[in-house]
Amino acid sequence: MEIKWKKGYRGSADAESVYTELESIRSRDGNITPEAVVDEAVSPESAMHSEFEWDDSEAAKQYRLDQARSLIRSIEVVYAEAPERQVRAYTVVTSRATDLQDTRKVYTDTKEALADPITRAEILSNAVRDALAFRRKYAELQELAKVVDAFDEFLIGHRVG
Repeated sequence: MEIKWKKGYRGSADAESVYTELESIRSRDGNITPEAVVDEAVSPESAMHSEFEWDDSEAAKQYRLDQARSLIRSIEVVYAEAPERQVRAYTVVTSRATDLQDTRKVYTDTKEALADPITRAEILSNAVRDALAFRRKYAELQELAKVVDAFDEFLIGHRVG
């Protein structure tokens, strides 16, 4: 069995060491909770210690940024032409700064983003990534076989493996 970080994870700790500590928590407590992980990671000797922000001021700032992201993602719009559908008011896209070094994720009006071919392509790319993640996570559940099959059909149509 190989232990590794999920693609895209930006941590610096050794995945196998973190897994060992998580399994120790699970063995001790019968399950793993975020509270137990933080309690274990407080120790500088913990393999997980470097994965957390321990400066309380910076951690509070990061937490507020997470709250802001949640707030932005939680606003929905119901358009008169389709009252049965609610859509997110804002969607996340890569900014189109003139300085290529200053690209970052920003939120913009969903309807406007979908009307623009470049941001629409980015949103579709994100949807494909999410479909692949869903497929990897739930492919073993027979109850979701039709959903996974639909994702496969979609992904084949978009030449993604």
